[in-house]
Amino acid sequence: MLKKLKKSDSGFTIIEVMIVLAIAALILLIVFLAVPALQRNSRNTSRKNDIGRVASALNEWESNHNGVTFTAGASNANITEVINSVGTLSQYTPVAAASIGANSFTVTTGAQSAMVGGTNNVNVGSIQVVTGAHCNPNSDGSTLADSNTRRMTIQYLVEQGANGVTPQCLDVQ
Repeated sequence: MLKKLKKSDSGFTIIEVMIVLAIAALILLIVFLAVPALQRNSRNTSRKNDIGRVASALNEWESNHNGVTFTAGASNANITEVINSVGTLSQYTPVAAASIGANSFTVTTGAQSAMVGGTNNVNVGSIQVVTGAHCNPNSDGSTLADSNTRRMTIQYLVEQGANGVTPQCLDVQ
């Protein structure tokens, strides 16, 4: 007697293929949503590291000049010394500039700078040193006037989601 061999049906059904494709699409969607946020966080971390280098250069400048404090004015030779001391930064190309703009490095006196005046059109490549001021404890990135002219703050912007920026303030002294 001859045995009839069973035909083996191997393969995937259309439902199984669709489920695998849906899972793969979901994974790709998660990756594409996460990558821009990771890149933004990386740039912000680099900015904060650069600001730390600028703060160190400011402290070094004051030490080298017997505690003399910066004075306002973009044409001030002190700014050039600090820029040369900072060297190459990863997120900034500091150049002495007369006004806040792309890649500027300015020194002003007074309380609040234009960088934190509520406008989001300032380039995140801007650094502003404010003399005679300290950071606002409300952590809104603004500075407050101070009777101690030896105090300095560094103001800068970090990226937020949806192309927004948030002002940051760092007390140097």
